[in-house]
Amino acid sequence: MRAHRLTALCSLAIVAAARAALASASAPAGGFCSAGSSRPCWRANARGYRYVDRYLTPSGLRQLVPRAGPAGKAQILVKGQGALLALPALPISPLPVTVQLVSRDGVCWEATYHSAQRNAADQFKAKSD
Repeated sequence: MRAHRLTALCSLAIVAAARAALASASAPAGGFCSAGSSRPCWRANARGYRYVDRYLTPSGLRQLVPRAGPAGKAQILVKGQGALLALPALPISPLPVTVQLVSRDGVCWEATYHSAQRNAADQFKAKSD
């Protein structure tokens, strides 16, 4: 994952088995999290880049942390909350669920979840296949 791609990440989609979009969110590239902030949402760190937005704008994402790894082993941590986060109806059915992270330049990272650790009315938690 190269830096220019990470700082251009813009959309996250959750897609059900029927290929219908269940939810989406974005982590815009560049700029600051709010008009009065002097800290950018996307920042470099020792492991690469991370997106942190305590204001949850524009779509409820709090944190997005891509982590490079060997082929097929990269990880992307995504956390969101609040009224701006569009959540799918829970529990999610039918499985599998596919989560796609797409950059502005069209590069796509994808994970599929055929089973869930928890799939209840209050939470969906899973590890990809």
